[in-house]
Amino acid sequence: MIRLVLPAGLLLLAACATPSPEPLPFDRAAYQADYDAWRAKRLDGISGPDGWATLVGLHWLEGERLTLGSDSGNAIVLPVGHAPPRLGIIEVIARRVRFAAAPGISVFRDSFPDPVDTVALQSDSSHRRPTVIRSGGLSLRVIDRGGRLA
Repeated sequence: MIRLVLPAGLLLLAACATPSPEPLPFDRAAYQADYDAWRAKRLDGISGPDGWATLVGLHWLEGERLTLGSDSGNAIVLPVGHAPPRLGIIEVIARRVRFAAAPGISVFRDSFPDPVDTVALQSDSSHRRPTVIRSGGLSLRVIDRGGRLA
């Protein structure tokens, strides 16, 4: 009895099998080029001049008028040696953020070559890129996380 059932079961499985489709052609060089481009972009996003690996501080913007600089009396204290004692003031009114540079401090917006005195800061939650301000080797931007600005 077992001899009759086993061959019938094998015959049934063989009848249900369908040939597998031909594999799609694989271009190893194109794949490697795509991967290398993705990896370079990812590494720049992490360790590039504005990447997460360069982050030295995350400060929630709590209040309407916040001073920032390396002096410990500021609401937002920046790293000593990387920021002047008073870099400027951040004002937050109705979720709109504005930066005003302290007198005599050169601050640049995005990649523009001329320094600015005041500038509206667009957060990363907008459809546009966030505004980046720079002073020396320091760069700052506003982020929005769960409705909170930092």
